[in-house]
Amino acid sequence: MVDRSIIKSLPAEQRELGAKIIDKAQSALKIYQPVFSDFLDPGQQVMAKKLVSGIYGLTWKFDGGYDSAERKRMIIFPEDLSWGEIPECICCLQVAGNFRFRKATHRDFLGAVLNTGIRREKLGDIIVVDDGCQLIVVPEIKDYLAQNLFKIHQVPVKVTEISREELISPADNTKIIDTTVSSLRLDAVAGAGFGISRSKIVKYINSEKVKVNFETITDADYRINEGDVVSTRGLGRISIEKVKGDTRKGRIGIVIKRYL
Repeated sequence: MVDRSIIKSLPAEQRELGAKIIDKAQSALKIYQPVFSDFLDPGQQVMAKKLVSGIYGLTWKFDGGYDSAERKRMIIFPEDLSWGEIPECICCLQVAGNFRFRKATHRDFLGAVLNTGIRREKLGDIIVVDDGCQLIVVPEIKDYLAQNLFKIHQVPVKVTEISREELISPADNTKIIDTTVSSLRLDAVAGAGFGISRSKIVKYINSEKVKVNFETITDADYRINEGDVVSTRGLGRISIEKVKGDTRKGRIGIVIKRYL
């Protein structure tokens, strides 16, 4: 049996989704088959991972269609099943039209899909390309979209299924920052990553605008570790790629990736 009491430890806004993840895990144990969540954003992925990681006999993977996908489905399955036994859980679609004279944005594509009645959690990443976009969706809605998505931003479009290999991964719009900090405190690392003073980043922290691994942190002295993701409302997101250790001047060398 799965211990459901862990749901009470979640923030109120996460409990409904947490209960769904626990239900999925219990189902995987009961039917001894893989089960799938809807698409989860990065913060939801962190929460789901914490819930499932402690359940004996189960393991999990995330799949968003390509390695750097932001929105992914969680696949929960008995640990002695091989990955090759897991059925496909995502579908890739090409939405093509003549956007040469009427450009459409990510927001335009998302809005058009949602206007067909599709819920956001059924839709993964949207990759904008020259002649339209590529959608990653749950397989059960692919036919519905093909039959109901006709225009994007007043441009007629056609929806066809494509393979994973045909996905065009978005350009890596990041910047590597090789720097040093006085400590691995949140204010020091975030200040270096976002290029602002520690006193300014502290204001963001105190205003509950800073998250570490997608959880709000209000302590400026919170310790940052290699692999952590720090996001700040209004500034963007950074990840700590490497902690290199102490320098001769007593500072700490770190490598930060900033998402532009």
